[in-house]
Amino acid sequence: WLYIPDSESRFHRVGFYSNVDASFMPKSSRKEKGRVSIYVEKAYANGKKPGDKEIAEYANSVVKELKSWGFIGKAETVDPTWIDVAYTWSAPGSKWKETAMRELERRGIYQIGRYGRWTFQGIAESIKDGFFAGGAF
Repeated sequence: WLYIPDSESRFHRVGFYSNVDASFMPKSSRKEKGRVSIYVEKAYANGKKPGDKEIAEYANSVVKELKSWGFIGKAETVDPTWIDVAYTWSAPGSKWKETAMRELERRGIYQIGRYGRWTFQGIAESIKDGFFAGGAF
């Protein structure tokens, strides 16, 4: 994926599902060159879901922008999907993550990296986690 700091459509990330796994493409398209399955992410203030008209306008502006960048030609399918707050967020005051991490470590399981520790972090922190986990053995 790519983080986009200044998209005209105001999305913050674009990624290429089919570069990760061909099953993100229709079976009929998996062996064809020049096709890709793309996702685009945009956050909304206070997690408020926009109306159908706003979603349609936004989807059209994203397609137009991706075309102008040369990322896509013809958009064959556009499927806007609303996803509530990401898995990385907790309700204020929640201690589930700390409790889970403690219990896993008690059992000799060391969670590392941004996904394993349920946290936002960069590559440097992930490498540090690897050294920490290696030192535990």
